[in-house]
Amino acid sequence: MDKKDNCIFCGNVVEESEITEYECIYKKCSCCGRYIVPLSSALLFENTYFGNNKDTYNKDKLVKYLFYNKKDHRCAFISTQSAYDSYRKVNQKSEAFLVTAQMVEDWYPKTFAETIDKILLNLAQRSNYFGDPAHFSSAELSPMLFMKNVYCKGTEENLDTESELQFLLDYFIKNEYIVGYSEGIDLWSVVERIYELPNDDESLDLPSFTLSAKAWDRVYELQKNQANNKDVFVAMSFHESANDIRRAIKQAIDDAEYSSLLMDEIVHNHQIVPEMLRLIKESRFIIMDITQPNFGAYYEAGYAQGLGKEVIITCSQEVWDKKDFSCDKDTNCIYKQISTKPHFDIAQKQVLVWNDYADLTKKLSEWIKHLIG
Repeated sequence: MDKKDNCIFCGNVVEESEITEYECIYKKCSCCGRYIVPLSSALLFENTYFGNNKDTYNKDKLVKYLFYNKKDHRCAFISTQSAYDSYRKVNQKSEAFLVTAQMVEDWYPKTFAETIDKILLNLAQRSNYFGDPAHFSSAELSPMLFMKNVYCKGTEENLDTESELQFLLDYFIKNEYIVGYSEGIDLWSVVERIYELPNDDESLDLPSFTLSAKAWDRVYELQKNQANNKDVFVAMSFHESANDIRRAIKQAIDDAEYSSLLMDEIVHNHQIVPEMLRLIKESRFIIMDITQPNFGAYYEAGYAQGLGKEVIITCSQEVWDKKDFSCDKDTNCIYKQISTKPHFDIAQKQVLVWNDYADLTKKLSEWIKHLIG
């Protein structure tokens, strides 16, 4: 089959493929879901990494992200914020939502334990009842288990996929997470055929993944923690001039069906710093707006990031693009520039840049829904 009929990212056969009138490639893959990418970037998709600077995607991680976050009724737009904005200007009714390189990096599990938790949750979603084996196609096995994607250029030479699969299966068995596994399966045959068969092939003798009672207990705890924790800590300037930004952020959080936590709105009778750290620790994720200078917000976001929390950073387009932060009264003064210009560390992370308050609410709500869920 022609390469145009294969997924750009995972390499599997796609269900739909076309070049849209908006100079974009549209594909529907059973593994990666529905997605759109600008036609101008097509040549870059051959590489394991594509993009530039903070907009560089890791294709191997992107495949896992798309697999775990695919929605039947939504379409991912895979490119930069500027490319997405240009696309929306000519196609305002599009349902596509932006997936940036930073969103992929932020979502991707940072530890082996977090990886296992994501796998367990996915297997549970595929089981209709206790004792029901999880059902998946041959194309889905690799991204579901976070195995290296052999379709990524440069990985074939040093990739021992059979050992990788064996290690994961051994872990699930020894930790009593799966039951009914048949040790007679030829894993090399499984691995070899994963990338040769069509997505809908059912003849492949895949390992059996039936979750144990212990695994279901773990799934229950994970689901309970995710469902119950709706608190979002907001780090930003509390000056009255930032009230419109505050309202826009709170509206976005409400639209995404979460609850906002701002320190000046919390009633407590404790020292402020310990109380602030407690709220950050107990929150689901953090939103940090850097439009107006607030050194405390950097401290709070850094603490949250150290705890492994998701941190979404927002900034107005005017401030983000501003070059001159000099003092009006003293051209040699560097303090105003230091206190107002976004810190260089932030420039290394994907920032949600907004044009007006309505734009902030809309974009932030979309980010939360897609990045957090």
